[in-house]
Amino acid sequence: MNQQIFDRIVTAAERLYHREFHRHDQRLNISARWEAQGVYANAWKMEDANGEKGLIMISGGLARHPDMTPDAFALVLCHEIGHHIAGPPHLWRFSAEGQSDYFGASSCLRKLFVRMGETLPASRRHAPKRVREACALAFSHQQGRQGCQRIALAGATLARYFARKRGQLSPLFSRPAQSSVSSTLLTPATPQCRLDTYFAAAQCNVARQPLNHPEPRWLCLAGDFPRAARPACWYKARVESP
Repeated sequence: MNQQIFDRIVTAAERLYHREFHRHDQRLNISARWEAQGVYANAWKMEDANGEKGLIMISGGLARHPDMTPDAFALVLCHEIGHHIAGPPHLWRFSAEGQSDYFGASSCLRKLFVRMGETLPASRRHAPKRVREACALAFSHQQGRQGCQRIALAGATLARYFARKRGQLSPLFSRPAQSSVSSTLLTPATPQCRLDTYFAAAQCNVARQPLNHPEPRWLCLAGDFPRAARPACWYKARVESP
């Protein structure tokens, strides 16, 4: 990771989501400091005379962390963007952690890969068989399969980073979380649950959504695509009253 790649990712994200923030009555403001030694990424909101700002701070210290890759760093930035625009469930005025994880992988990172093209070289890491098979089921064309695999690998890198911070075992695609929450978890889930979320989001193929699918289209629902839906380790679907 170097400053050139860092700046490219941030600039691409700003250009990609500038108008989307306006549609949410916000102004996107990313403060990306390559020279910062701290390891941080966070989102918050600010009001001024011109309305609401959706603020994001992210550091070069995070980008340079030995456990980070350009794709994983881009996923972190996408997660912070998601806190502002990924929709419910919410914690205060921010999209919840799991929702931001899902949005970051399903929508934002996928779009960044397309927008940046060869300016953000893919990792040479080989996707595990489980990932290759899942992505082949989700997408019929090679580009979609490759994007699915790349998103899943970025999620695996980031989930391992979270696990090391907690002093826990590395999450595995072959060991999905077995727990099911009784109510939606709004704070950060376990690293394994976060990997499950990234992997599910990677498999969300909007081209296969039914015509009556509600917005947002990047969100695959359990009734249509169980493997691509938000996992039960953090998400509990609301039961509508008859």
